[in-house]
Amino acid sequence: SVVFVLGAETAQADNFVVVGLKNVIGRMLLSVQEMIGLLAAWLASLAQGALNFADYQNAQMVQDGWKISRDLVNMFFVMVLLAIAFATILRFETYGMKALLPKLIIAALLINFSLVFAGVIIDFAGVLTDFFITDSNKFFKDLAGQMGLPKLAATTAQQDTGEYWQCESNPAGSGVIISGEFKTVGDCQAVCLG
Repeated sequence: SVVFVLGAETAQADNFVVVGLKNVIGRMLLSVQEMIGLLAAWLASLAQGALNFADYQNAQMVQDGWKISRDLVNMFFVMVLLAIAFATILRFETYGMKALLPKLIIAALLINFSLVFAGVIIDFAGVLTDFFITDSNKFFKDLAGQMGLPKLAATTAQQDTGEYWQCESNPAGSGVIISGEFKTVGDCQAVCLG
């Protein structure tokens, strides 16, 4: 349950205007809670998908894109090698074409093995990410336990009356307490606690 305390109440609790206002505010707060819960669930699903996409090297889209890029760059390398060969045969050395040859070979090797290099870097980053996520998951479980979130979710599930909001007068007469079920606590808890 989420509890909101509003300003001082001076009229009777059975005043239909006050009860109507309480119901309107309660329904607005419920709508805001549901939107926040949906947004949190959507963001969590995006993060989960990004963290679990470990087999990118075998994805068809990556393979096709890499082949097209690699082949296009290799055609450029072949044209540059032909230009260097003709410049060497014709003894046309004004642009220092022979000096470009070692740089061109290094660039060709880097391009042709770029998928392997990227895979090693991304896999290393994935190992580090898994390490920190595993430790942070334990931290957030402990934090949620200390805050009483599992107990709160269990209490909400046990006290499900079918009503979204209940309006009560504060016994001291100084305010109104509006409480309601936070429908996405279970979803958020499942996302946060793994």
